[in-house]
Amino acid sequence: MKLRERIGKSKILGGAVADRGVRALLLFIGSFAVNIFIACVNAAAGILYSSIWYGALAVYYIVLTLQKGIFLGTLRNTKKKYAEDEARYRREVTKIYIANGAILLFLQAALTAAIVQMVTTEKPAQTGMVIAIANAAYSFFKITVAIVNLVKTVRMQNAVLQTIRNINFVDALVSILALTSTLICTFGDFSSMRATLIFTAVAVSIAVIAVGVTMIVKGALRLKRLE
Repeated sequence: MKLRERIGKSKILGGAVADRGVRALLLFIGSFAVNIFIACVNAAAGILYSSIWYGALAVYYIVLTLQKGIFLGTLRNTKKKYAEDEARYRREVTKIYIANGAILLFLQAALTAAIVQMVTTEKPAQTGMVIAIANAAYSFFKITVAIVNLVKTVRMQNAVLQTIRNINFVDALVSILALTSTLICTFGDFSSMRATLIFTAVAVSIAVIAVGVTMIVKGALRLKRLE
């Protein structure tokens, strides 16, 4: 039986998402391996080039991977625990949604220090072609996943799929920032393109904060209605 069909029929995960959202869930699960790989790439770059920025990115992707794993594990346990109580299940899933919004804000706060260090330094560490290609490929993958999830869940009032969509969206935003930094430092003139990097960093930071705050506020309002 195909993995998609198994998830769709699963009493734990299948019951948490609509049929149209199974592919989004599969992409979310599949991104684990990609996150781990890109974390290793950035960790290697941080060590080889003595770069705080790439070290911070490595930690960011590791924490993001943990967030995804905890989300799926909590979702599984919640569905199993409240399988016979749909109302309670919806409330608990909404709480998970709110918690993930708070985690995204924490991740952004942790990343802000590294962003400040990157844009204020004379010139961030210049990496090689392999790092640049890896970041470009990862960014393309994450942007594609984010767009697919957005299209599939834009009209769905499902806290599970909205959480998946928002985590992937933030992941894609940070990958764009990482790609911009890598391309400028590897192929461009950092001094003349510093403004571009600062603009990208500010735009990404504002977007991530907006997503996190929106999740907390919308989740709180939804939880109030459910109670």
